[in-house]
Amino acid sequence: MPNNLTNENDEPVFPTEKDFDPTGRDPDARWAWANFGNLTIKDAEQKLRERADIYCEAFESMGGKAFVFYFPAIDGHLRNVPVEHDEDADLRGAFIGCDYGALDFSRCIQRQFERDNYVRQLAPQVIELSRFIRQNIERFGCDIDEQKQVAVAWMELEHYIETTPQ
Repeated sequence: MPNNLTNENDEPVFPTEKDFDPTGRDPDARWAWANFGNLTIKDAEQKLRERADIYCEAFESMGGKAFVFYFPAIDGHLRNVPVEHDEDADLRGAFIGCDYGALDFSRCIQRQFERDNYVRQLAPQVIELSRFIRQNIERFGCDIDEQKQVAVAWMELEHYIETTPQ
């Protein structure tokens, strides 16, 4: 998989600070670097479990190379949403919201695709994730209206990916 690059010793090759902030002038990308730079995919996924609502913005701000590297954290986070909502999550300090960031992540991913052709390599993975979310929509929302909103957003993302020329 292209977003799990390793060196000859099978150690991950983490994105650099420049991969997070290609222009060197984006304060949001620097914030993303401060929060995710040199984290393993597992550690990044754990951060998303804790506060997907705020960390989604970091994924939207990071450069394409960093986003491609850390996309498995988004994928893992969303695929591991429990079947039943965890009413006590806030009490344990694991604010996750009713949709676990699914709506925001669909928008974040689309902005990445609009901004950086490098992320196009993720198209098959994003489409598969979109289908997973829509097939398991009961996990992504506190009520039917919220679930519909999430499903529509992921359908629109899938449509964008499939119809936008590279």
